[in-house]
Amino acid sequence: MSNQLPVNTSGQASEAVPVAINIRAALGKDAAHLLDGKWDALLSKQQIPNPTSSAAWLRATMQLDESSIPLVITAEIGQQIVGAGAFEIKSSKGIRVARWLGGSGRPAITPDLLIDPEYPEVATDIMAKLRAASDVVSLGPSRIAGDLGTSFDRQDKKAFVEKTAEAWIVALPAPKIEKLRKKNKTRLKRAERDGATIRINTYSETDTIKIGLERLFVLHQRRWKDRHDISRFSHNDFYRDWTRDLVVDLAERDQVRIIEVLENGKPVAMILGFLFGRGALFHTPAVEPGGILKGAGHIAMQTWVEAAQNAGAEVMNLGRGSGEPQGPKGALGPTRHPCGIFKAGSSSPFQIMVSVTHRTRETLHALNRFRAGLAA
Repeated sequence: MSNQLPVNTSGQASEAVPVAINIRAALGKDAAHLLDGKWDALLSKQQIPNPTSSAAWLRATMQLDESSIPLVITAEIGQQIVGAGAFEIKSSKGIRVARWLGGSGRPAITPDLLIDPEYPEVATDIMAKLRAASDVVSLGPSRIAGDLGTSFDRQDKKAFVEKTAEAWIVALPAPKIEKLRKKNKTRLKRAERDGATIRINTYSETDTIKIGLERLFVLHQRRWKDRHDISRFSHNDFYRDWTRDLVVDLAERDQVRIIEVLENGKPVAMILGFLFGRGALFHTPAVEPGGILKGAGHIAMQTWVEAAQNAGAEVMNLGRGSGEPQGPKGALGPTRHPCGIFKAGSSSPFQIMVSVTHRTRETLHALNRFRAGLAA
C-alpha cells in the first residue's frame, strides 16, 4: 500500500513534490523484523516517549501470549519510519479482534501509535490497514489526546470511544519535588532519631540488578499477601522468568532502575522503573508499611524521579487511576490525561459472519486434506 503526501523541499513558494508513503504490515514472527533502530528513532520523536513501546520491549512482549498473532504496521518514506503501531490479532469464536501488542497485559501503560510530527496524516493510513486485517478493533486504554485519539474517526457509525480511568503524567522536574524532598528529609530524621538505620540503593548495572529484582519479587508478593490478594509474581514462573530476561536486556541498554529503601537492613519500599530517551515509566512499586520509617514509598519515589531525571528523562508516566492521584504519585503534582478504549467494527455484522464462515470452511478443508494424507 502506497500513498503520496505533498512535501515542499525547496523552501520556495512552488508546487510541493509528492513523497511516496509506503504502508507495510508484518504478521507473526516476521513482525519482529520491523522492530529495530529505526523504530526506536521514531519513538524518540514522541511527545511522551513510552519505554514499553521500544523495539526491545515489544520484541519481548511477543513471547507473552502464543494464542495471539503479532501484527506490526509501519509507514515509511524511503528508509525512514514516519508512523508505526504494534498490535496483535486475537481470534474469539472466529472473529479477529485487533488490540495493542500485549493486550490486557498493558492496561496501565497507555500505549499509542508512533507518529512523526511532520506526517500526522499517516495515522489514518495505519488504522485503515489495521481495520483491513481484522474484524473488530479494540485499542486501549490510550490517551484521548494522543495520536490514536486524534486520528480516530468518530464519525464512523461503527466506531466509538469507551472512556476509562485517566493517565497520570508528570513533567520533570516534578512541580512538587522540592516539597517532597523537604518532607522526606523530616521523615528520615525522625526515623533515625527513633533508632532506625536507613539505606537507599539504586540498582542499574546488569550484575546487580538481578539481585534487586529478586528482592522486589519477594517484597511485592509479601505485600499482596498481606492484602489477602495475589501478586502477579506469585505462582507464575513464566512471568517471573519473562520479567528477569526483559530487565537484564534493558539493563544492558541502561533503560531500567530498581530503587530500594531499607530499614535496619530490611527492604521496606521498592520501585521498578523503565527509561527511554526523554521518557520514563513508573512500573512496579512494592511497599511494606508498619516500620519505624513512615512514608518509605515517598522516599523511594523521590529517589526514582531523581534517578530518571539524571538519566535524561523529561516526562514520566505514572500509570492510570481515577480522580486526583494520592500517596507518592500525588506528591509529584502530575497532570491528568483522559483515556479511552477505541473500538471499531471493520465490517458489518453480515460481512463478519461471511468472513468467519469462509475461514472456518477453509480450516475444515485443510484438516480434511491432512487426514486424507494420513490415510493414504
